[in-house]
Amino acid sequence: MEQKHGPEKLAEFQDRVVKTFSDASTALRKTYKPTNVSLGEGAFGAVYLFKSRADPTRDYAVKIMIKDQLDPLVLTMAREEVAILAMLDHPNIVKYVESYEDKRYMYIVMEYLAEATELFEAIDE
Repeated sequence: MEQKHGPEKLAEFQDRVVKTFSDASTALRKTYKPTNVSLGEGAFGAVYLFKSRADPTRDYAVKIMIKDQLDPLVLTMAREEVAILAMLDHPNIVKYVESYEDKRYMYIVMEYLAEATELFEAIDE
């Protein structure tokens, strides 16, 4: 059996990590409850605070991206980011939880760090 390396291996891992649904929004909302609290916006989407339905004391940051507003290269990079985050486990890197995708949206669920500091703010201090 041929061993896959580099981009091929990453693409294979992406296929296992990113969950594809006919309606990702409904699937996401079965596990997480939106709070309508915006945590920030960027060029590729917005991040909102969600609560776990199983444990309402657990908070999550969910990045929501509207796929048709993204360049295909950016969407590929977002999927690669998800695959890489899923492989990482380090106390200084926000933890990836899971992701959902359908024809219209991509949702990336990450741990919520209430006391988090932006890298540039930490450097300034």
